[in-house]
Amino acid sequence: MKGCFSIASGAWSKWLSDLNSGSKPELDDFVLRNIVFNIVENLAPSSGDTVVDFGAGDGLVTFELAKAVGSTGRVIAVDKSAECLQLIEGRCRKRGIENIEIVQSSIEECPLPPSSADGIVCKSVLCYLEDMQLGVHKMLEILRDGGVFSIFEPLLGESSLRGGKGAPPAEFLAMEDRLKESGPPRSINREKVRGVFAGEAQDFESIIVHYRFSFEKMSLEEIVKVYFFDLPGELSAYSRLVECGYDIKELEKIISEFATWATDCRAVYVIPCIFIYGTKSG
Repeated sequence: MKGCFSIASGAWSKWLSDLNSGSKPELDDFVLRNIVFNIVENLAPSSGDTVVDFGAGDGLVTFELAKAVGSTGRVIAVDKSAECLQLIEGRCRKRGIENIEIVQSSIEECPLPPSSADGIVCKSVLCYLEDMQLGVHKMLEILRDGGVFSIFEPLLGESSLRGGKGAPPAEFLAMEDRLKESGPPRSINREKVRGVFAGEAQDFESIIVHYRFSFEKMSLEEIVKVYFFDLPGELSAYSRLVECGYDIKELEKIISEFATWATDCRAVYVIPCIFIYGTKSG
């Protein structure tokens, strides 16, 4: 176990780069590309459209949208992180892409004019907002009547473990419950997300998909990184658990017992996710 808990979680730009490059063992390239494909497919943008990518990160969805709207359209990448937006700008220069604009802002305070977008997308961002209803209201305000929205969110409040040999260790399950009780993003469920859009009096379609990843053949250090440093900084499971009163030795013991169980019984971690899409009504 020595050294496992010295793993740095890093800033958002580094975390997203690791995720989107496929270097995180829990999410392979196929899963990420499938998510992006469905976000764009549900939006169905046309050539010449103006589309806003809220919480654009390092541009995984942004660049696919830029292809879809063509040279006569534009994509506006909105993100709070200057580092992430710098990555997008750098890639635009390297690839000669001229139809992407950037705006550094939170969703709630986004300065884009009302009814200025033909489409909006948002991937894995709503669960981090302090006021999800306010964030969705702001996004829909920027979308014109008749414009299309396409959203993807992991439902971490519904995540579960499945294995072939008995239940996971009791202490681990108790720790999982504490995490889900700690609030967003690990408390989010489908009722919450659907309720936010229903609260905006919008008709929408929603699809639940389940993504799975296995702990089989993972080292203890990899399991520690996947589980405890799943998100950067204060959002990581490790930081949340320390806030809940756990100490390092206690966490080491719990994760060691869990790792033994997970690898022996070929445990699978299941994360339900929701795609929500629809057309804005006036």
